[in-house]
Amino acid sequence: MLTNSEMNFIRDEFYENKSLLTDEEIINLANNVNDVINLPFLGEHKEFKIIVKIIHWIDNLLYRLLPNEYYDLLRDLKNGISEDEANLIIKRLVPVINNNINIPFISEEKEGTLITLILSIIISAMIKGCNLSE
Repeated sequence: MLTNSEMNFIRDEFYENKSLLTDEEIINLANNVNDVINLPFLGEHKEFKIIVKIIHWIDNLLYRLLPNEYYDLLRDLKNGISEDEANLIIKRLVPVINNNINIPFISEEKEGTLITLILSIIISAMIKGCNLSE
């Protein structure tokens, strides 16, 4: 049973446009992604800014798509999901996220690779004993 305040929190949270990742986590994640992905037509600084924006976009979508009880596992070393569960979540989320994000200056294949990479890092941090800094 939920209290009135818990129900109000869930309702309010549903309609808010929130994210979970901190600026530091987004920058660290963007550095890791930028080492692997090269976006066309741009210098490194602009490429990095776009990757940060894409991570914000994905973070916002994850906040809306995943129950926070799962997404909060990013910072919970004692609890978490298994590697198999993480792989299943990644497999299911990549097409959902890819349908919500369109990056017109890169191919669908590269877009899928970028989304898969970002999701893999984020969802892997939800594995028991892991975090985003690993």
